Amino acid sequence: MTREKTPIHVFIDESGNLDFGGKGTDHFVLSAFLTTDPAACGRGLIGLCQAS
Repeated sequence: MTREKTPIHVFIDESGNLDFGGKGTDHFVLSAFLTTDPAACGRGLIGLCQAS
C-alpha cells in the first residue's frame, strides 16, 4: 500500500541586510510560510488586501 504524497509549497522572504558595517540595518528578519494549498492561501490574502 502506498500513500499519495501531498506537495508542500514553501515561501521564504527576508528583510534587512547582513552588512555588519555602519550602513547595515539594525535587524534582519527571515520568515517562511508553508502550505499544501497555495491557491486557497492566495485567495485569503487577496481578501485581506481588499478589506483594508
